[in-house]
Amino acid sequence: MTSEEHFFDLLKSLYPYWKHVREYDDEHLHYDRHSDILEMMEKGWTETPDLDEFDTDVQSLVIIIEQLLRYNGIVKNVGGELFPPMKITE
Repeated sequence: MTSEEHFFDLLKSLYPYWKHVREYDDEHLHYDRHSDILEMMEKGWTETPDLDEFDTDVQSLVIIIEQLLRYNGIVKNVGGELFPPMKITE
């Protein structure tokens, strides 16, 4: 089991990345991040294992966090449609 301190250290380390991602417009944020990464790996656009895997994972986390904040859910491709729909929450 990981410690609370380790968890909060990770959250603190995400903050600078999130500050950048929160500035993304909807066109660059409202997409299925997980599916895109899988597609890149399947098509050989990235090495497996990816040498930048930790950075990619951190970027994925902050994108998912911003999706939760902005759209009240993680964006998923379901049958060719993205859910939740793009509507900005304030």
